[in-house]
Amino acid sequence: MLPHLLVSAQTYTAGREEYLTWEDFVENYCERETGDVSDDGKNDGYLQQLQELHARPYNINTVSREALLGIPFLSEEQADSILSYRRQKRFFRTLGELQFVSPLTREERQWLSLFIYAGDTLSVPQSFGRRIFGGRHDLTADLLIPCYRREGNQPHSREELEKYPNRQYLGNGLAHTLRYRYRSREGDVAYGLTMQKDAGEPFGRYGNLPYDYTSGYFHLAPFQKRWALWLGDYEINVAQGLLVGSRRFGYRQILSAAVMRPPAVVRPHTSTDEAFFLRGAAMRWCLNGWQVVAFASWRRIDGTLRGDTLTALKTDGLHRTEGEMERRRVAGLLTLGAQASYVRPNWHTGATVLYSRYGKTLYPPLRPDNRHVLRGRSAAGVSLHYAWRLSPQVEATGEVAADRYGHLSLLHVVRFVPSHAVNLTLQGRHLSPRYVAPHAGADVQNSRMQNETGLYGQFSWQMTPRLNVTAHADLFRFKHPVFRASL
Repeated sequence: MLPHLLVSAQTYTAGREEYLTWEDFVENYCERETGDVSDDGKNDGYLQQLQELHARPYNINTVSREALLGIPFLSEEQADSILSYRRQKRFFRTLGELQFVSPLTREERQWLSLFIYAGDTLSVPQSFGRRIFGGRHDLTADLLIPCYRREGNQPHSREELEKYPNRQYLGNGLAHTLRYRYRSREGDVAYGLTMQKDAGEPFGRYGNLPYDYTSGYFHLAPFQKRWALWLGDYEINVAQGLLVGSRRFGYRQILSAAVMRPPAVVRPHTSTDEAFFLRGAAMRWCLNGWQVVAFASWRRIDGTLRGDTLTALKTDGLHRTEGEMERRRVAGLLTLGAQASYVRPNWHTGATVLYSRYGKTLYPPLRPDNRHVLRGRSAAGVSLHYAWRLSPQVEATGEVAADRYGHLSLLHVVRFVPSHAVNLTLQGRHLSPRYVAPHAGADVQNSRMQNETGLYGQFSWQMTPRLNVTAHADLFRFKHPVFRASL
C-alpha cells in the first residue's frame, strides 16, 4: 500500500498558489514595521533577499526544515508543525491544507504562499553532479538609464576641477547590476554571483574587473545530514544580535509572530550592500541537541586614512570620484567567532564569542557623540542567550553581552498570547554607553549599538478574519549625546 501512495503522490502537482500579491506583502508586512520600505540600505538588501526567495519558492512537499527556518516569520514550532503534518498526510495537495497547521495564523498562511508551493512529493536521489548543476539557474540584469545628467557627469572646467577634483565622476551615469543564482531541486545546494556598478563608477577601469562590486557565495546543506557549509560572502545573526547580527527588516513583525527562533541563522549574502557582511567560511554541526556554528572572515574595508590611522569607516559602497577611490579597500578586517547552543523542543540556551581585528589603527576624531566608539585595532566580546516556551501562551527570549572591557548590554523579549486572536509582545533593552561591538545588529533606535535604554510594546487583536488591529509604542532614552542630537 505504501508504494502505491508514493506513486500517487508523485503524479500529483498542484502548482503555485498565491493568496496575496508581492505588493500587498510589502505593504502589510514590511511597511508595518517602518512605514517606509526603503528605510535604509540594510532594509533594501533584506527586502531584496525576500524578493529573490519569492522568485524561487520552495516545494512544501520536499523542502527541508532548514529551508523553512530561512523564511523569516516562521518559528521553529511552526516549521516543525508543517513537517509533522506532511509526514502524517504524506503530502500537501494544496496550500489550503495549511489551515490545519494550528500554529499558523491566517495572515502567516497568506505570507507563506509567496515563498512555497505544493509540487511533486517524490524526491528522487541525485548524484552530486546533478545536485550541483541540475537545478534551477537564473540570470537577471538591471540597467538604470537616467533621463537627466547628474552634476558629477556634467562637463567642468579645468580650473574648477583643480580646485574641486571630486566634482567629476570617473564613470558614466548608468547603473548596472548582474545577478546569477542557482539552487538545486531539494534546496541543499545553492550558489550565486552578484556584480554591480553604481551610477558614476568606472566600468573596467581603475582596478574594476570589470565591476566595482563583486560578491559570490556557495551553500551546501546535505539533506538529513548534521552539518552545513557556507563559503564566500555570508551574513550571520545570533540570538538578539547584541554581539553579531544584522538589523532584520520587519524584525518587529517577526517578533510578534514568533519568539522561539533558531539561536543562530547563517544565510548567503545576496544583496548589493557592500559593507555589512562577512567574507570567508562558516560551518554548522548538530548532534544530540547540540548546535555549534564556527565562522571566519577576512575582507578589505573602505575608510579615511590619515597616515597609518583610520579616522573614519566608509559604508555607502560608492566609488565615483578620485576622493572616494582613495578611500576604497584601504584596510583589512579579520573576524573570528563561534556559537554553541543546546536546543530542546521548548527551550534553548547557548553562548557566543567573537574577535575582530583591523589591519590599521582605528581612531576617529573625538566628538561628543562618539566618545566611546571603538578606538584601537581590535574588539572582542562574549554573550549568553536563551529562549523558553513556558506554556502555549507565554514565550521569553533574551541575550546578555559583554565586550572585552566588561561593558554590558542586554535585550529581553516576552510574548503573551492569551487567545488565538490576541497577541502582546514586550521588549526591554539596555546598552551601556561604553559598549563596543562592531558587528552587532540588534533592534534598537540608536545607529550605534550602545548608549540606549528602551521599552517597546506591541498589541495585536484579530477582531475578524479580515480585520486586524495593531498598536505599538517605543520609549527610549540616550544617556549621552548621539549623532545629530544633544542633551
